[in-house]
Amino acid sequence: MSSVGARGYMQVMPFWTRVIGDGDPGVLFHMQTNLRFGCVILRHYIDRERGDLYMALGRYNGSRGKPQYPNAVFGAAKNWAFEDVPLPPAPSSDPTRPADKPQPS
Repeated sequence: MSSVGARGYMQVMPFWTRVIGDGDPGVLFHMQTNLRFGCVILRHYIDRERGDLYMALGRYNGSRGKPQYPNAVFGAAKNWAFEDVPLPPAPSSDPTRPADKPQPS
């Protein structure tokens, strides 16, 4: 729990359980529920900001218009960037034919 009361992985504020849940803030400690709430809330803010992730992240964090949180999220995202790497060739299903060898780089 954060110093302002946000709960779980997605740091969801308890009032959201009254807005989109059954009103029980205890459910925010259930991992799947917390992730679901966080994703629904973030989607709401992305839609509200017409796709502007910077502003949506600021709204999610309660710091709309301030750069610290959105910049931290974008900076951390670089650590998780996916680079598409070609897969090696699949082995041959014909036992009499050897598998293709990968081409040297």
